[in-house]
Amino acid sequence: MATTSRKEHVLPIAIITLVIAAVSVVVALTIDWLPDPAAKEADRVDLLIWWTVWASIGIFAVVMGFMFYSIWKFRARDGDESDGPPIHGHTGLEIVWTANVKGFGVGQNALDHACQRRASPKFNKFIRAQSLQAQHTFNPTHAVCDLLGQQFW
Repeated sequence: MATTSRKEHVLPIAIITLVIAAVSVVVALTIDWLPDPAAKEADRVDLLIWWTVWASIGIFAVVMGFMFYSIWKFRARDGDESDGPPIHGHTGLEIVWTANVKGFGVGQNALDHACQRRASPKFNKFIRAQSLQAQHTFNPTHAVCDLLGQQFW
């Protein structure tokens, strides 16, 4: 088998990735995914959802681009029943892959904190207390149920 340089794979992978990304963007923008805003925080939630959608489209396009190119370029030829060469771990790839995932998590967290800072001070200060208060208010018109829980050992 002839040796090939890595540079000749870059352009086809980039083209396939861009086509997949373009199709994904068209689908994401064509469909009306989100409901009408019904809360004060809806714009912040929508921003977070769209940021997640765009990041997911980017990751999806890159992974699918590599996958489709690999299926097309490196498939076994007719009559080839041999095994490929034994390849073990690639430390550089593992480091880059882990750093990308970590960077995505840090970016998601940073965007979430930025959205919270844009919220009203009352929201930031009392969000937990308000949600707990709303969950624990007693309404006498509700039916009262007696429940018995048992644990069997």
